[in-house]
Amino acid sequence: MTLISRYRVTILLSLLGWGCLAIYAYKSSYVDDNGMLMESFGFIPLFWLFHYWHS
Repeated sequence: MTLISRYRVTILLSLLGWGCLAIYAYKSSYVDDNGMLMESFGFIPLFWLFHYWHS
């Protein structure tokens, strides 16, 4: 049994987690005209969920 086939769920969850973190870093945060901070905060908990769920 190869290493990739043995740990495919772990690799998939880790890649999903790092993908969420990359999307969060790619999308910029800004302050709109009313003074509200606009950011994609939901990707941070998704990163922690996917990345540490397989540990």
